[in-house]
Amino acid sequence: MWDDLTVLARYLLMLSFNNCLDVVRHLPYLFHTATILVCAGSINMRAATHGLVMNIIHSLCTCTEPRFSEDVQKFLRLSLDEFALPKYYVLFGVSKVKNASVTAFRLGINHPGDSRIDKLTNTAAIQERERVSLSSLEVITDSLLEILEACMNEVEDCDWLNQWIVLARSLAYCYNSALQPRALIVFGCIAKNATNSEVVQIMRTMIKSLESWNDIILLEASIMCLTRLQPVLSSDSPIHKSIFWVAVSVLQLNESNLYAVGLALLEQNLHTLDSQGIFDTTSLEEAMMLTRNPLESYFKQMDHNVGLSFRTNFHFALVGHLLKGYRHSTATTVSRTIRVLTMLLSIVAKPNKKDKFEVTPESVAYLTALIGYSEEVRSRCHVKHSIPRYIANSLSEENFLMESSPCSVPQQPEASISNSAVSNNSTQMQKSCDNLDESTSTQTLLNKQPVTTTTGTTTTTSTTTTTSTTTTQMQDRSTRASVSNENNVLLDPEVLTDFGTQALVLTTLATLAKCSTGEIETRTLYQFLAEGATVFPRVFPVIYNLLDQNLKYILTGNHDLETLAAVRTIIQTMITCECTTQENMHYLQNCGFAGLWRFAGSFLRVKQ
Repeated sequence: MWDDLTVLARYLLMLSFNNCLDVVRHLPYLFHTATILVCAGSINMRAATHGLVMNIIHSLCTCTEPRFSEDVQKFLRLSLDEFALPKYYVLFGVSKVKNASVTAFRLGINHPGDSRIDKLTNTAAIQERERVSLSSLEVITDSLLEILEACMNEVEDCDWLNQWIVLARSLAYCYNSALQPRALIVFGCIAKNATNSEVVQIMRTMIKSLESWNDIILLEASIMCLTRLQPVLSSDSPIHKSIFWVAVSVLQLNESNLYAVGLALLEQNLHTLDSQGIFDTTSLEEAMMLTRNPLESYFKQMDHNVGLSFRTNFHFALVGHLLKGYRHSTATTVSRTIRVLTMLLSIVAKPNKKDKFEVTPESVAYLTALIGYSEEVRSRCHVKHSIPRYIANSLSEENFLMESSPCSVPQQPEASISNSAVSNNSTQMQKSCDNLDESTSTQTLLNKQPVTTTTGTTTTTSTTTTTSTTTTQMQDRSTRASVSNENNVLLDPEVLTDFGTQALVLTTLATLAKCSTGEIETRTLYQFLAEGATVFPRVFPVIYNLLDQNLKYILTGNHDLETLAAVRTIIQTMITCECTTQENMHYLQNCGFAGLWRFAGSFLRVKQ
């Protein structure tokens, strides 16, 4: 089959010289053929497709009937130069050849009787054949659409675009594992309007591709098509809000390529709804939860499977889905994750007319997720109990543990960082940190009440009374018109008043710290975790198990003194706190957020 297609592609390529194809009359069909064949078959087939597109553009430049204006001809010449760039060689799958036009005619046809040639040719074809890159096809289609629209403006009664749309739509709704994904991408790129029935049909295609879970490309193409159709779908369509939950469901599939396109779908959906003014008076949570009520039983099961409960806390459940974007292998998806979280900050602030960086129970989830990755958020959200600079500067790896050794503890041999590192559970952590000061350093670094030691028993004065007194003395934050930048504290007990929100904030910080790789984000996250250990000591045991291994890694492999100082604060809190109960340790599981840290892990590997 590929030999026959290669021969036909070569015929088209040869006829395209000197405009023997009558390009003006057949332009929609030629573009449709090119998009169906791009990056398909052997290297010769792909080179022939690239040459065909180049010759089509050249024919448009030189045709005399109709004769395009100087501006259009200039645009066509620029497009011709652009398609000859290495970037487009990559998009067409011919980046490994020196001359695509020569490669298109390089090999002849196999002789059926020669088994040796058949075997060699088939092996070469298998090695050369590449899986179609849907994003590459999207870029190529957009470029071809620009060319077609530029020429259409100067041709009377021109119906090129509608013809191309009809051709693409006919294949987009016809099941074919080879052609349907391509047709869906093309249809999404060139469609100028969309109906509810067309969108529903695409969703049915998604359902069909999910039945066997072996046609990931078709599912990916359907999602990309849906993303492109959203802006041209009628603004009064009820499907817009439903697409939000479609995007969230795609993120839950936990596959790398699908996560990237699902995140793009979510971004487009939020942008579309925001541009329609949906969130000006209605909160994001209210609008979205109302949409999913008719199917609540199904969504509740999905929440349980992934371990993120939208019913318990909508904003942290959404953030839990987005944290995984930081782990994606492509920089585009990572930057889109930051962009979506920033957009959500603006959306949740709209109904209450607040500054988007002001810490509120609604915005704290997104601010926490951005604190390690956005310089703007770090400059607007602060820690209240920062570690004094002189303490961090005086800290070194050698005296990390010895500096805070109390005189009442018998002299112990000096140990290396690795030997005194935090182990897998809280009991081993207690043993590895026995020489940390529980009387002086805790008071200095944690800003807690002094610790009284009697007959081997350490008693810590609770900070609950202090927090309660401070709260009653200050004006309720919700009544303020705005909060100054200096007073905008991320972990503010006046704002985060309930145990659940405090636990989710700390878990989000710990999850990000566990997956962080950069020095700046690691330092920032551990400084805020140290702040959390100071202001929420009763809640901190919730993340003990999550921090154990990570603290060990930081102690043995990190050389940043400010990070080490923050880690020392965390360890001292873990030692001195007496609130480590089984109820606290299993709180996340009980409230439906057992997957908050787990879902942010590695992507599922799916054979494609």
